[in-house]
Amino acid sequence: MNKPRLLLASLSLLAVGAGAVPVRADVDSSPSSEMKPVSASASDDFVARAGEWEVSVGGAAAGNDILDDSLGGLNASLGYFINENSEISVRQSVNYVRDDFNGSTYFAFDQHFGDDRLRPFVGLGLGRAYGDSIENTWAAGIEGGVKFYVRSELFLFAMANYVWLFDHASDSFDRIDDGHILVSAGVGFSF
Repeated sequence: MNKPRLLLASLSLLAVGAGAVPVRADVDSSPSSEMKPVSASASDDFVARAGEWEVSVGGAAAGNDILDDSLGGLNASLGYFINENSEISVRQSVNYVRDDFNGSTYFAFDQHFGDDRLRPFVGLGLGRAYGDSIENTWAAGIEGGVKFYVRSELFLFAMANYVWLFDHASDSFDRIDDGHILVSAGVGFSF
């Protein structure tokens, strides 16, 4: 699959996931029942609630699309859940590349799936890349990953991003083939 089709497929998946609404079937609908609060099941402990925040830190490694150049670094993220499946976040990374330091600041939208300990997600990001060996430029990307909840407020994560750089919006899709793959893993906390 070529990269523009991969991007369109990711966007479609986000659109479908954003429209999904969970349905609760554990309410007694008999005529004699009164309205009672619904208790949370054990699996609900791992679902973020609207208004919850999330902080994560991790390590990262990257390579270009043919993996003949690489980097390593650290990243941090602060996220906010719009609802139990949709999260907006800001991400900061610092990377070391051939005796140079580079950084990036991204805004991302992620769509989470499931309500158990293992929660996969896909998303889109847009931001700026800057540093010693890179001009201050725009960057966009698609991402996917998984969170494994050790406890309801503590999780481990692994994520892969495909990111490409561009100077002007008009050449953003022309540069998709010149991107690099960033893989990160770490730990996160929700509150």
